[in-house]
Amino acid sequence: MVRRFTQVATSDDEDDAPLQSPPQSKQQPKRKRMKLIYEDDDEEEDNNEKSKEDKNNEEELQEDEEEEKEEALAEAKPVGDPVREDLVLLIHEDSEQKPYVAIIKRQDGSMMMTGQWFYSPEEAPKKGGGSWMPIDTRELFYSFHQDEVPAVSIMHKCITHFIPPHKQLPKQKQYPEFIIQKLYDVEERKLFRLTDMEFHNGEQKEISVLIDKTLRHIGNDLLDIETGQAPAEW
Repeated sequence: MVRRFTQVATSDDEDDAPLQSPPQSKQQPKRKRMKLIYEDDDEEEDNNEKSKEDKNNEEELQEDEEEEKEEALAEAKPVGDPVREDLVLLIHEDSEQKPYVAIIKRQDGSMMMTGQWFYSPEEAPKKGGGSWMPIDTRELFYSFHQDEVPAVSIMHKCITHFIPPHKQLPKQKQYPEFIIQKLYDVEERKLFRLTDMEFHNGEQKEISVLIDKTLRHIGNDLLDIETGQAPAEW
């Protein structure tokens, strides 16, 4: 809406006439009084129109924002249609950092998912400070830590190999995917072997299932570690 401005009609005679002091009579010309009243009403009307215009603009902006949110929600679909127990890469909030890795534990429709997280050695702080030294560039730590994240943060599925401590790591050229041999306790900031058998509430069974799955796929390519080469305890 275009804002209206008050215009006062003048005659050519009024434009040419010199300015004079207003008459001292108590009676003011009715035309001028009517004109002044009209100007006040018109100004008030303009203010009301402007207020309505601002309110309408604000309502339109709110409606546009709500429509954009609804469109974004409607278009939010996970890439590759991952399902429960799939391992996936998730976009890191810092674009310069490596993606997160998680197992999908639950999905609430197509918008949110609950992921069980893996940690890279540099992301897992020690209890006494410092960070862990990776045994391989492919290494990740398993954890029981879970969080809910938007499903749109999923990039694609990924592969991880759960290697028991009595087996050597697979060759990187043949198996460039992530490898897991340790579990990271987020609260205690400690590491455990995957086969320490100290986990509760079905957690150890969950780990055993993941190890068995790896052994079924690449077990023939995993060599046993000799007795003198077994990794040291933490």
